[in-house]
Amino acid sequence: MSVDPCYQPLGRRIGRHFIKICFAGLVTLHTIDAIPWGVLPPDVPKPRVADTMQTVGLATGPWTMFTPNPVADNSWLSASIAAESPSPTEWNSPNWAAVSAADRFIQFRSINYFNRLAITGNRPGAEDFAEYLRRQSMSADNERPSIVLSVNGLKVVIPIEGGVPLSDDVIRMLHSQTIVRLDASP
Repeated sequence: MSVDPCYQPLGRRIGRHFIKICFAGLVTLHTIDAIPWGVLPPDVPKPRVADTMQTVGLATGPWTMFTPNPVADNSWLSASIAAESPSPTEWNSPNWAAVSAADRFIQFRSINYFNRLAITGNRPGAEDFAEYLRRQSMSADNERPSIVLSVNGLKVVIPIEGGVPLSDDVIRMLHSQTIVRLDASP
């Protein structure tokens, strides 16, 4: 009696089909959970899918990338370096919108680093960065300049209803906040 090499026991075939069905269901749930709310038709039960994913611990949560709201926030760091010699200077983090896609890809850690310095819980890191800027701008007589590191930005004012407006209708609000102030010392 010969055994067919393609033969698989019924239990193994059922197990494989079960795994395939579970995987397809998981991919479907993740896809529904990841699609923005306004894109799906109203009869798709997105809230129930989101609740189910949260319950089983597979929710993706909000995707905020590097800012609390990447659609509405555009910020940068600046430092005023008040040195007697050579002269007072300004430092600004890169304007990431003007940087090429390849450079943004290479420098994505810098983007994340500069954005995280502005977060209140990261003040020790911001102080260290201000000290670094101070060391870079010290004069030959080792004068330690005063430094004011601040976060500046443009926030899109989002209306109460209707979501993010079209680019022609956007109202931006300029904001600036000092995050570190180091006094001059000899």
